[in-house]
Amino acid sequence: MEGIRTATADDLPRILALYEELKLEFSEYRGRWFELDAWPEPAETALAGAVADSGMCVMVGTIDGYVVGYVVVETRAALPQSRSRRVGRVRDLYVEVDAREVGVGEALLSAAVGWLSEQGIHAADISVLPGHRAAKNFLEQNGFVARRITMFAHWPA
Repeated sequence: MEGIRTATADDLPRILALYEELKLEFSEYRGRWFELDAWPEPAETALAGAVADSGMCVMVGTIDGYVVGYVVVETRAALPQSRSRRVGRVRDLYVEVDAREVGVGEALLSAAVGWLSEQGIHAADISVLPGHRAAKNFLEQNGFVARRITMFAHWPA
């Protein structure tokens, strides 16, 4: 792997293509991700805003100079139980299928944690869809643990 770097506006077309792959992969799993956690449309505008937002960090992972993955991380409010300790959120973490198992995801996650640490944040949340065992296992291998399972219901108005 060549490396991890901060994304620029020039990376947006590739990040958007990877985001479309993420959406396709997530459509295979249960959960309400599309309704609750997807970027608002148009996603290109939302992702461009993330690249420009100082409270967020977008990084890309490359192999031989080609972007094969990305991560979006953001700062958040204090944890409810402490009121003083802020927590970060890894909003998106995606590596294209053909580039998995070579360390890109680990490097992106490590860079996200490093960025949060530079912001004085030493805790982070990341969501996993029900049934996405590979993502759950990956995160557990990288120090994340489930701290809550959020249930959702929808009924007619």
